[in-house]
Amino acid sequence: MSCNSKPKVVEEVSKAEPPIQKLEAQTEMNASATGPVGADVHQVVAKETLETERYTYILVTENKEEFWIAVAKRDIKIGNTYYYRNGLKKTDFYSQEFKRTFPVLYLVGNIIDQSEHPGGNISQSASTQNQTSPATKIESIDVPNRIKLSDLFKNKNNFNQKKIIVSGSCVKANYQIMNRNWFHIQDGSTHDGKNLDLTITSQDQIQVGDKVVFEGVISLQKDFGAGYKYDIIMEDAKKK
Repeated sequence: MSCNSKPKVVEEVSKAEPPIQKLEAQTEMNASATGPVGADVHQVVAKETLETERYTYILVTENKEEFWIAVAKRDIKIGNTYYYRNGLKKTDFYSQEFKRTFPVLYLVGNIIDQSEHPGGNISQSASTQNQTSPATKIESIDVPNRIKLSDLFKNKNNFNQKKIIVSGSCVKANYQIMNRNWFHIQDGSTHDGKNLDLTITSQDQIQVGDKVVFEGVISLQKDFGAGYKYDIIMEDAKKK
C-alpha cells in the first residue's frame, strides 16, 4: 500500500468519543499487526487543529484529499508534515466537547513530525550526511571481519543483501519508531570531507556516544514510503 492510497483502516461505527486508552490500544494493535515497515505509512499536512482535554483533532490533507484525524493530545504545528501508520475509522463520530458530529474520523495511535522521522531529510542521501553529535568522539572497534564504512560505501553493490559486521560510534538514536530502533554510526571514514554515516535498524538498545559493533544485513535503495529512501542501510542488526 503506497502513500497515494487512502489510509488503511479498521472500520468501526461510533456515536460517542471513546476513552483515550481504547484509542491507543486499538491503533497500536493495528500498527503492530502490519506487514513490512513503510507499507502503510501516510504523509499528511496539518491544516487546522481542535483541542480537547485529552485529544488533538487535526484537519489534514493527503494527495489533495482532506480529512480529520485524532491523536492523544500534543502540540501540532500548522503547515508541518506528519507521518502515521494505519488508523481506526470512526463514522458519525460525535464529540461532546464540540457538540459536533464528524462524518468520518481516523483515530491514530502515534503521529510523527517530519523532523522526528528516524532518517531526517533522507531525500538528500542521508547515509552520507554529517550528523555527528558535537560531544561524540568518533571511534571504531577493531574486531575480526569488520568492514570499514569507507570500504562498504565504496563497494556497496558487493555487500547488497549480505550479512556483515561494522563498528563505530553512535551519533544519533531514535527509539521504537515503526516498531524498531534507528541508529546512525560513524567510524571515522570520510568522503569529500564529510563523515560517512550508516543508518542501522535494530531491536537492541544503545545510546548516543556508545562505541558499538553491529552485525546485520545490508540493503540498497531501501524505500520506506512517504518519500523516505535510503541509498544504503543495515537492517535487523544485532549488537555483538
